[in-house]
Amino acid sequence: MRLTLSWWRRLLRDKARLRGVYTLEKFRVGATEPYEVKRFCNIALNEGIQRVLDLAIGAGGTTYSNANARIGVGTGTTTPQPTDSGLAGGTTHYQAMDGGYPSRSSQTLTFRITVADGDAEFAWAECVVQNGAVAHEHLSRVLLVPAETKSPGEVWRLTYAFTMG
Repeated sequence: MRLTLSWWRRLLRDKARLRGVYTLEKFRVGATEPYEVKRFCNIALNEGIQRVLDLAIGAGGTTYSNANARIGVGTGTTTPQPTDSGLAGGTTHYQAMDGGYPSRSSQTLTFRITVADGDAEFAWAECVVQNGAVAHEHLSRVLLVPAETKSPGEVWRLTYAFTMG
Protein backbone atom coordinates (compact mmCIF):
# COMPACT_ATOMS: atom_id res chain seq x y z
CA MET A 1 0.00 0.00 0.00
CA ARG A 2 1.33 3.40 -0.99
CA LEU A 3 0.80 6.10 1.68
CA THR A 4 -0.11 9.31 -0.10
CA LEU A 5 0.27 12.85 1.15
CA SER A 6 -3.52 13.16 1.48
CA TRP A 7 -3.57 10.02 3.68
CA TRP A 8 -0.98 11.55 6.02
CA ARG A 9 -2.88 14.87 6.14
CA ARG A 10 -6.09 13.04 7.07
CA LEU A 11 -4.25 11.09 9.80
CA LEU A 12 -2.85 14.30 11.30
CA ARG A 13 -6.20 16.10 11.08
CA ASP A 14 -8.18 13.27 12.69
CA LYS A 15 -5.68 12.57 15.48
CA ALA A 16 -7.10 13.04 18.97
CA ARG A 17 -5.69 15.96 20.93
CA LEU A 18 -5.52 16.38 24.68
CA ARG A 19 -5.67 19.88 26.12
CA GLY A 20 -5.71 20.90 29.74
CA VAL A 21 -5.93 24.27 31.45
CA TYR A 22 -5.76 25.14 35.14
CA THR A 23 -7.68 28.27 36.16
CA LEU A 24 -6.82 29.90 39.49
CA GLU A 25 -9.39 32.33 40.90
CA LYS A 26 -8.41 34.37 43.95
CA PHE A 27 -11.08 35.75 46.31
CA ARG A 28 -10.89 37.80 49.45
CA VAL A 29 -12.89 36.18 52.30
CA GLY A 30 -16.59 36.99 51.84
CA ALA A 31 -16.24 38.22 48.24
CA THR A 32 -18.32 36.71 45.45
CA GLU A 33 -16.12 37.92 42.57
CA PRO A 34 -12.43 37.04 42.21
CA TYR A 35 -9.91 39.85 42.44
CA GLU A 36 -7.55 37.96 40.11
CA VAL A 37 -7.84 35.11 37.60
CA LYS A 38 -4.87 33.30 36.04
CA ARG A 39 -4.65 30.40 33.60
CA PHE A 40 -1.86 27.86 33.19
CA CYS A 41 -1.42 25.17 30.52
CA ASN A 42 -0.45 21.74 31.74
CA ILE A 43 1.13 18.52 30.61
CA ALA A 44 -0.88 15.29 30.70
CA LEU A 45 0.90 12.52 32.58
CA ASN A 46 1.39 9.00 31.26
CA GLU A 47 -0.01 7.27 34.36
CA GLY A 48 -3.24 9.28 34.23
CA ILE A 49 -3.76 8.84 30.50
CA GLN A 50 -3.20 5.10 30.86
CA ARG A 51 -5.74 4.89 33.72
CA VAL A 52 -8.37 6.83 31.72
CA LEU A 53 -7.84 4.46 28.77
CA ASP A 54 -8.07 1.41 31.07
CA LEU A 55 -11.33 2.72 32.51
CA ALA A 56 -12.69 3.29 28.98
CA ILE A 57 -12.17 -0.37 28.03
CA GLY A 58 -13.29 -1.79 31.37
CA ALA A 59 -9.81 -2.90 32.41
CA GLY A 60 -10.44 -1.63 35.93
CA GLY A 61 -8.73 0.78 38.26
CA THR A 62 -9.63 3.69 40.50
CA THR A 63 -11.89 6.26 38.87
CA TYR A 64 -11.48 10.03 39.01
CA SER A 65 -14.84 10.38 40.80
CA ASN A 66 -15.96 12.85 43.44
CA ALA A 67 -15.25 10.22 46.10
CA ASN A 68 -11.65 9.70 44.90
CA ALA A 69 -10.30 12.64 42.92
CA ARG A 70 -8.15 15.31 44.50
CA ILE A 71 -6.18 18.31 43.35
CA GLY A 72 -2.78 18.83 44.91
CA VAL A 73 -0.66 21.96 45.11
CA GLY A 74 2.98 22.12 46.10
CA THR A 75 6.25 23.99 46.09
CA GLY A 76 8.10 21.94 43.45
CA THR A 77 9.72 23.84 40.60
CA THR A 78 10.98 21.06 38.33
CA THR A 79 9.74 21.21 34.75
CA PRO A 80 6.76 18.88 34.22
CA GLN A 81 7.48 15.68 32.26
CA PRO A 82 5.00 13.04 30.99
CA THR A 83 6.66 10.50 33.32
CA ASP A 84 6.02 12.57 36.50
CA SER A 85 4.12 10.76 39.23
CA GLY A 86 2.94 13.58 41.45
CA LEU A 87 4.03 16.75 43.17
CA ALA A 88 7.76 17.38 43.34
CA GLY A 89 7.85 19.90 46.20
CA GLY A 90 8.42 19.33 49.88
CA THR A 91 5.39 21.35 50.99
CA THR A 92 2.10 20.01 49.60
CA HIS A 93 -1.65 20.21 50.10
CA TYR A 94 -4.17 17.76 48.60
CA GLN A 95 -7.87 18.51 48.66
CA ALA A 96 -11.00 16.58 47.67
CA MET A 97 -13.29 17.86 44.93
CA ASP A 98 -16.01 20.42 45.49
CA GLY A 99 -19.55 19.02 45.34
CA GLY A 100 -20.61 18.17 41.80
CA TYR A 101 -17.03 17.74 40.56
CA PRO A 102 -15.55 16.25 38.58
CA SER A 103 -18.11 16.85 35.87
CA ARG A 104 -18.28 16.26 32.13
CA SER A 105 -19.71 18.47 29.42
CA SER A 106 -19.26 17.30 25.84
CA GLN A 107 -15.57 16.22 25.60
CA THR A 108 -14.38 18.19 28.64
CA LEU A 109 -13.80 16.86 32.16
CA THR A 110 -13.73 19.55 34.84
CA PHE A 111 -12.21 19.17 38.30
CA ARG A 112 -12.54 21.87 40.98
CA ILE A 113 -11.46 22.59 44.55
CA THR A 114 -12.02 25.60 46.77
CA VAL A 115 -9.21 26.17 49.27
CA ALA A 116 -10.47 27.94 52.39
CA ASP A 117 -8.86 30.73 54.36
CA GLY A 118 -6.17 29.19 56.58
CA ASP A 119 -5.45 26.23 54.26
CA ALA A 120 -2.43 25.81 51.93
CA GLU A 121 -0.99 29.23 52.76
CA PHE A 122 2.34 28.93 51.00
CA ALA A 123 3.80 29.57 47.53
CA TRP A 124 1.98 27.37 45.02
CA ALA A 125 4.48 26.47 42.30
CA GLU A 126 2.83 23.30 40.93
CA CYS A 127 -0.56 21.58 40.70
CA VAL A 128 -1.72 18.02 39.94
CA VAL A 129 -4.99 16.11 39.58
CA GLN A 130 -4.98 12.59 41.01
CA ASN A 131 -7.50 9.80 41.50
CA GLY A 132 -7.17 9.39 45.22
CA ALA A 133 -5.17 8.98 48.38
CA VAL A 134 -4.69 5.26 47.69
CA ALA A 135 -4.31 5.03 43.89
CA HIS A 136 -2.08 8.09 43.34
CA GLU A 137 -2.46 8.11 39.54
CA HIS A 138 -1.93 11.66 38.34
CA LEU A 139 -3.75 12.95 35.28
CA SER A 140 -1.80 16.17 34.82
CA ARG A 141 0.82 18.48 36.27
CA VAL A 142 1.43 22.17 35.77
CA LEU A 143 4.13 24.57 36.87
CA LEU A 144 2.88 27.98 38.02
CA VAL A 145 5.30 30.61 36.78
CA PRO A 146 5.70 32.71 38.76
CA ALA A 147 4.61 30.89 41.92
CA GLU A 148 1.38 32.19 43.46
CA THR A 149 1.44 32.77 47.23
CA LYS A 150 -1.82 32.20 49.12
CA SER A 151 -2.11 34.51 52.12
CA PRO A 152 -4.39 34.69 55.17
CA GLY A 153 -7.78 36.20 54.34
CA GLU A 154 -7.97 34.56 50.91
CA VAL A 155 -10.07 31.79 49.40
CA TRP A 156 -8.73 30.29 46.18
CA ARG A 157 -10.64 28.22 43.65
CA LEU A 158 -8.60 25.98 41.36
CA THR A 159 -10.27 24.42 38.32
CA TYR A 160 -8.75 21.98 35.86
CA ALA A 161 -10.49 21.48 32.50
CA PHE A 162 -9.26 18.53 30.42
CA THR A 163 -10.51 18.29 26.82
CA MET A 164 -10.13 15.41 24.38
CA GLY A 165 -10.99 16.14 20.81
